[in-house]
This record gives sequence, structure tokens and C-alpha cells, in this order.
Amino acid sequence: MPKKKPLLLPEVLTAYQVGELKPLLQKAVANGQPIDGGSVSRVDTLGCQLLVSLHHSLEAVGQTDLLQNLSAPLMAAMTELGLHTLFSGDAA
Repeated sequence: MPKKKPLLLPEVLTAYQVGELKPLLQKAVANGQPIDGGSVSRVDTLGCQLLVSLHHSLEAVGQTDLLQNLSAPLMAAMTELGLHTLFSGDAA
């Protein structure tokens, strides 16, 4: 079976993007599609909260490896919020 093309998270992951992104992430989880966070350059607390929720959804189905390549700014935000340990294996 060919590799699935990853869903790329947007460059800006803030409250303004969360609403439209959530159903796309739910669909990606349901389809076992990788999710790439390498292009995120700006994130706020709601964006981080969405990714924590995503992590828990992936954990529930045993597929935390689908969240990949988290950017340095994204990891810095997670570290600042004390959430980096959830994503330490996913960083770029």
C-alpha cells in the first residue's frame, strides 16, 4: 500500500484556524493519515490545546506516530505550557 500524503498543519495555528482545522484532523485520524507540523511558525494556546486533543485521539487508537515533524516554534510553545513531554518524540 502506498504511503499516505501527510496533512500539513498551517503556518499559523491560532484560535482563528482551530475551528476549520479540527474536522480535517478528525478525518486524518480516522484515515490513518500522517499529520506534519513542520511548517507551523506561530501558535497560540488554543492551537496547542487542539494538538493536545489530537495527541489524545491518536493515543486512543495507538497511532501517536502519525503526528510528525513538529516545528521549533511549536515545540517552544508546548515547552512554555509544560506540554512538551507529550510531543518530545515528534519534534523536527
